Amino acid sequence: MASVHHMRLLDVVEAVNDVATSEDETLATVTFLINTGKVRFCGHLAGATINLSARAVAAPSARHRGLRPS
Repeated sequence: MASVHHMRLLDVVEAVNDVATSEDETLATVTFLINTGKVRFCGHLAGATINLSARAVAAPSARHRGLRPS
């Protein structure tokens, strides 16, 4: 039986990011872990998955948030 560890999503993202070679690899790995059930949300997000096709809509550019690009 697999052991259960209760972690924040941020902890998972940071752990993956420490070994990933790019932001895209971090995103793909965390998405895979969640969508395959290897990492599961609890509480009101229990059973949720990540849909990357919504990525462009969910992350508007800095210009649309009223920020100046650096």
